[in-house]
Amino acid sequence: MIDGLVSGRIFGKPENRTGRKESRYVAARIIVTTEQQKITAHVIAFDEQAQLALLALDDGDAVCVAGTLTPKLHEDKNGTIKPALDVVAHAVLSAYDVQHKRSALQDIRAAPLDDVDHDRIDD
Repeated sequence: MIDGLVSGRIFGKPENRTGRKESRYVAARIIVTTEQQKITAHVIAFDEQAQLALLALDDGDAVCVAGTLTPKLHEDKNGTIKPALDVVAHAVLSAYDVQHKRSALQDIRAAPLDDVDHDRIDD
């Protein structure tokens, strides 16, 4: 088992799916571009937060996915063998998340420090 971080762009639209025993998950594909080639990462997410994050994305959106990786070989329609990854996503980070976190941090920094005990700071 390999834990890793995969970054790339969403290919198609992530989909809600139902598995055996009515388990729900989200499936997505990420295209990872390297210097030599493009690799497809087949992503599934069982974690609710990861599912919501994937479902908020559209085709072409940049994304980073952390989780368990399994390297695979995939045969395309022409019979060419290409590397691929299966990923069970535990966490998803998109450009939206980064913007949202930066905005929240700026709001915190701009907030008045009314709750701070200034007398203790001077000690």
